[in-house]
Amino acid sequence: MNLVRDGLAEFQGNPDHLTSPLLTLTDAGQRVLGAITVRAAPAHQVMGEGISVDDLAAARSVLQRLTQQTDIWTGAP
Repeated sequence: MNLVRDGLAEFQGNPDHLTSPLLTLTDAGQRVLGAITVRAAPAHQVMGEGISVDDLAAARSVLQRLTQQTDIWTGAP
């Protein structure tokens, strides 16, 4: 699938970086994304059952720390 070829996305000028166009959804792309979101909502609800805000905060903290460790190991800025 090619989002641009299929009419779901299009490139637009980027005023902040002339050589890097922005990829945006077309109206058709917005409709498809909306349909995907509606169909995914029940699965997201089931997957999130029993996971508390504290659980999510802990997971976020661990992922941030892993990202920092990876940046240190790879020498990323």
